Order: sequence, then C-alpha cells, then structure tokens
Amino acid sequence: MSDELQLQAGGTLNSRRHLYIERQEDEKFFELLEQGEYVNVLSSRQMGKSSLMMRAVQRLSEKGIKSVTIDLAIPFTLAC
Repeated sequence: MSDELQLQAGGTLNSRRHLYIERQEDEKFFELLEQGEYVNVLSSRQMGKSSLMMRAVQRLSEKGIKSVTIDLAIPFTLAC
C-alpha cells in the first residue's frame, strides 16, 4: 500500500488514508467545540458530516479534550 493520501467518494474518511478538503466552516465548528458549545451539523447525504465529526474527535483528542460520539442512526432495543 502506498503512503500517499487517496481520494474517496462516499463514506467516512480515514485521516491516515484519505485526503480531506477543509472548508471555511470547519474552523468555526472546531472553535465552538473547543469552547464547550453544542454544535448541530445539518446537511444532505454524502456532504462530509461523518468525516467532519471524526476529524473533530481527533483534533479535540490531540488537545487533550475528551469527547463522545453517539450514532442515533443505529437501531437498538431496550430490555425491560
């Protein structure tokens, strides 16, 4: 496998393998998270929401900030 970053169409990007094109809004997103603000990202499918989330988790971790991600799209059952 090559050490070069690759382009990927669709799916969450792996920061070690894929090239991410940063948007202007990304920096504002990170700033708000670092300040402890609640941030809600709304966008249509395949627009980079999951990749942005994974980059945020990695960046916060590098700064010593712990975070949690919760995927509400996965169905679950509560035992009674």
